[in-house]
Amino acid sequence: MKKITLIATLMLAGIMQAQTVVISSTSFEEEVIEAGVNDGQYTDTGDATVAHDLINNAGETPVDQFGGTEMEVNARYTPYDEPGSGLTDGDFVGVTNFTGTVGAFTDGVQGYQFQDADGNMIVEFEELDLTGFQNVSVSIDYFIQATGYEYADGANSSANDVIRIFVRDITGSTEIDILNTFGSDINDLGIEGAWLNGSVNVPDEATIQLVIEFRSNSGSEAMFIDNIVVQGEEVLGVDTQNNNGFTMYPNPATSDVLNIVSATNQTKDVVVYDVLGQKVLQSQVTNSRLNIGALSSGIYLVQVTENGATSTKKLVVR
Repeated sequence: MKKITLIATLMLAGIMQAQTVVISSTSFEEEVIEAGVNDGQYTDTGDATVAHDLINNAGETPVDQFGGTEMEVNARYTPYDEPGSGLTDGDFVGVTNFTGTVGAFTDGVQGYQFQDADGNMIVEFEELDLTGFQNVSVSIDYFIQATGYEYADGANSSANDVIRIFVRDITGSTEIDILNTFGSDINDLGIEGAWLNGSVNVPDEATIQLVIEFRSNSGSEAMFIDNIVVQGEEVLGVDTQNNNGFTMYPNPATSDVLNIVSATNQTKDVVVYDVLGQKVLQSQVTNSRLNIGALSSGIYLVQVTENGATSTKKLVVR
């Protein structure tokens, strides 16, 4: 009891060290795409004349990702000012393993595709609270298919193809562009036909959200994305400076699942203490995921033991 209370005192007193960690990521591998199971063209069952949320349909490529092990993804649709057919006519959008255009994905065997939206397909990723992190960056790989794009006057119409990838700083009420083709013909920008990487730094301690907007009106107009990574320097206590490669995320935790990973990812014995040194949770983790649904909001110490090596890290639960 005295030992763990001393650790808590040192950590919470602010004896700090910065360590770069992955805060959240996705390569769209969470739901495996299988032939004849969930690889059909996506057909929107909503009204193409009004803005609405897109939902996953049985047998079709998923447009939403629910965030069990990777970032959550939610897709929605906004029509042109003069609505077209939207995604109701069947289009290749959502999580995909099709590589005929890109050759291969940059991380894993799946990615996410936008194509022939006949309006605006908008994908929003889960909001991330960056409390406890500094020098945070958001990175994404994207591939824009080479074809004949159009741009006239910027109006929300079929005459104007626009791609925008940006980070919404919810705390600061600002938007930070990674890619924004508004005001230009995509063909003039030299960004077609190859995988490119875009990244931006975002404010410390902010709540952020990655957003992608794709406006197009042709089956040959497509974009693929992959390997989205949000990483930054986590402020750690002195006991974690020699943590044998353990990474714990998300931290602060806002859901019932805490990911604890290491270079070997073997079975881990995990004990969670409150700041008074009281043991509040004990579990053996075999799949890198610890259920913390029973923990109330507050500050805890997570002690992880793997192959005889023990590390203690601070956890904030919101």
